[in-house]
Amino acid sequence: MKTALCFACTGRSIEYTFDNIKHNLIDDIPNCDVIVYLAKSPKSDLAKERLETLDNVKVYVEPEEDMDLSPYTFRPDWPGRANSSHQIFMNMVKSRSYMKTLIEKQNTHYDRVIFSRMDIIFEEPVNNLIRDLDLSNLWVPYFHNWGGYNDRFAVSNKENMFEYFSLFENLEDYCREGLILHAETSLKYHLDKANVDTKRFKIIFYRIRANGEITDNYDRFLEAGVHSCDA
Repeated sequence: MKTALCFACTGRSIEYTFDNIKHNLIDDIPNCDVIVYLAKSPKSDLAKERLETLDNVKVYVEPEEDMDLSPYTFRPDWPGRANSSHQIFMNMVKSRSYMKTLIEKQNTHYDRVIFSRMDIIFEEPVNNLIRDLDLSNLWVPYFHNWGGYNDRFAVSNKENMFEYFSLFENLEDYCREGLILHAETSLKYHLDKANVDTKRFKIIFYRIRANGEITDNYDRFLEAGVHSCDA
């Protein structure tokens, strides 16, 4: 099975997460190409340097600009400081839309596509957790769903993942339909409208802040939007 392993990020926590991601994800997935979109940031050069130590990686670094937020309606008090946090969210979602072009640019047939954030560390190697998943479905983590779907990791076939990556192009239309933007519920709204059969599987990882702080602890993790698994 040929896999495209995709990351879209700023590299903000790369010095704290790279070794874990390399061991538990990149090196653990056989026959994969690593495709990375990095937003230009104070950490993007370091992230590029670390990533290019890999043999199977293509790294693309692009500048990002603030967007006009007037077409969009955000959930009150989410995700924090209104304008700056909303810009971060919109640029994050937009960065994922580039993955479709970058995957096609490899001119390779991929049986499976995996997306992951890079500001996380995994509790255990990932391959055994995803190896037997039915790729006619799109699989997301079973935790931190917050009324929708966890948007930090996903795996499926290329067709389903291209739908996953196309959220940004649809957000203006969704807001006109009355959607109030919020990461997890917006992703569910989008995948449901695209008729992508989305299921949850058990995987555990923790977010790492730019200063190396782990944002989750295990007890809180188990209380935070956890759903039963479909696999």
